[in-house]
Amino acid sequence: MEINAHYKDRQLSFTAGDRKGDGLDELISFIGKNKKDIAKLDIHGESDSYTFLRQVYLFANMVSVLSGVEVCINSRKISASKPAFPTYS
Repeated sequence: MEINAHYKDRQLSFTAGDRKGDGLDELISFIGKNKKDIAKLDIHGESDSYTFLRQVYLFANMVSVLSGVEVCINSRKISASKPAFPTYS
């Protein structure tokens, strides 16, 4: 299963097959319950909130390291051995 997540400013929504959800907390819960069935987490978006960006990147890095799931943020693959960090412009 592939999870597609989209964030805009401080709002995050995701789809995984026929399942839809909102918020980082709900995404974390969904991954926790379905971790064996997830092959890829693809996250896209933009935010002016650096704090929110740090949360998204921290989450993506943790999923990559702890679950072995392929994770991409804005088409950039996250490696378990080399964490990704947000840039603020």
